[in-house]
Amino acid sequence: MKLGDRKGDWVEDLPEVLWAYRTTKRTPTKETPYALALGTEAVIPTEVGSGSFRVETFHPENNDEDLLLHLDLLQEKRDQAQVSMSANQERVARYFNKKVRHRSFKVGDLVLRQVTFATKDPTEGKLAPN
Repeated sequence: MKLGDRKGDWVEDLPEVLWAYRTTKRTPTKETPYALALGTEAVIPTEVGSGSFRVETFHPENNDEDLLLHLDLLQEKRDQAQVSMSANQERVARYFNKKVRHRSFKVGDLVLRQVTFATKDPTEGKLAPN
C-alpha cells in the first residue's frame, strides 16, 4: 500500500505499520526489535484469534516467572545480536570491497582532481574546467 493511495488516511494505518516493523526479524541481528527491547516475542493479533499453540498453552500463573527468566537472558540475546550484526557488517564490507583495486601513490604522482560546485571558483564563469 502506498501513501498516495490513502491520501490523509495514513494516520489510521500507522499503529499497524509500527507493529509490523517491531515484530519482523531483522537480517543483521536475526531478532525482532520487540524481542531485543523486552526479552520475549510478541503474540500477534491473528495468533490470538486462531488459537495457536502458544496461546493455548499460556498459563497466567507462570507468566511472571517466565517474563523474569526472559529478562535475565535478555543481555545474552542482545550480545548474540551484536555478534550477528558485526558478522553481517563484515560480510557486506567484503562484498563491496571485492571490486576495489588497491592503488598506492607516491609524492609527485599526477592525479586527476574532481572540481565540485563547492570548490569551483565563481569568478571563472561557465567555461571553467570541471
